[in-house]
Amino acid sequence: MNAQHASMIDRFLATDCPVITMPHDSEVFEPLKTPGHRLIVAAGGLYKEIRRAWLHAIVHVARAQTPFGELQTTLSMPFQVPENLLVEFLHQARAAAPNETAAWIVFNEGDRSLRLLPMEYDGVTPVHLSILRPMLAAGEHLVVDLHSHHQMSAYFSRTDDADDIASNEVKIAGVVGTIHQNPTWNFRMCLEGVLMPDFLKLLRLKELP
Repeated sequence: MNAQHASMIDRFLATDCPVITMPHDSEVFEPLKTPGHRLIVAAGGLYKEIRRAWLHAIVHVARAQTPFGELQTTLSMPFQVPENLLVEFLHQARAAAPNETAAWIVFNEGDRSLRLLPMEYDGVTPVHLSILRPMLAAGEHLVVDLHSHHQMSAYFSRTDDADDIASNEVKIAGVVGTIHQNPTWNFRMCLEGVLMPDFLKLLRLKELP
């Protein structure tokens, strides 16, 4: 890599993924106000701050002792996922059985509405599906990525883990299982490769900064 190429990469990264240090005076800290991400070096190590139209998150990604200020993992959204959309997906799953099925819950930042968007596939079986990713309209955002398990319980497979990490997406992943008896649900937050199964303990419903 020549010096000119390296300099271009450094300038791009400084804009696309800046790195800051956490001040000891927390009132000085300004959270991200526009969509993007940055790294924050704080007392407990390295954190990533992520901002989307529907989410603000600060997640701990690596431990280290540093002389900088304290920072905590936080997660906030301005809305709850409507139960009726999950019920709608359960009906979709029952209609598709014994095959798996999938759908997205999509947020429109213009009118702040949420809708269920069933997926189309280029391959589907009772244990696997390959979706054709839809093109969302301007101002629409994937919030929840859902799939079904028919008779199996709701769990994330090693393939699910690998896919959610590799995709680097910001979303809630959800799966519904045992769809004809007592349906079981499992959810986790995916934050650019960081999987948070216990995110509901941290989630706060409030307007974003």
